[in-house]
Amino acid sequence: NNPMTAGWSTSRNKAKHPYYYCHNSSCKRYSKMIRKSDIELAFAAYLSHIKPTDDFIETFNVAFIKRYKEREHEIRGEYINQAETILKLEEERKWIIENGKKGILKDDVLRDEINNVEQRLTLAKMELTNTHGEELDINALLEYAYSFIRTIEFAWSEAPSHLKIKLQRLVFPKGVVYSPETGYSN
Repeated sequence: NNPMTAGWSTSRNKAKHPYYYCHNSSCKRYSKMIRKSDIELAFAAYLSHIKPTDDFIETFNVAFIKRYKEREHEIRGEYINQAETILKLEEERKWIIENGKKGILKDDVLRDEINNVEQRLTLAKMELTNTHGEELDINALLEYAYSFIRTIEFAWSEAPSHLKIKLQRLVFPKGVVYSPETGYSN
């Protein structure tokens, strides 16, 4: 269950060949090299084997969209509340300016009050942007995710090494176990 180590072997004609080997002295494959291509082909086959079925994806799709619709109403409610807050702050700013013009507020108080309401207004507008953002096309996002999942073994095979590692950690945060006899398991 220890991680394998990657290395290179140099042939007689000075060509380099990538391999993996086990560092665990209690492993029966200890210090025996396994070709990188064999391990990677087995991993791609494992990804193909464990990916969700179309039936599961469809069930997930229905449940996800239902929950998204529930949350969408909450988000819209938050958006409306934030928009109302902005309107109140704009009215407050207008009141401060009008009373400043009438001489009811002293210049230093007027300046402080305008700065205060401007700060709150800026924060409220930023919050509105964060709450609302862009309208999401959730169906398009889900379809993109499903097409990626359906072809994950190809995406992994074509990815550069550093992205392969990231994808492996995303799919298998606790890692996977490889045996030349039985293949991968997690």
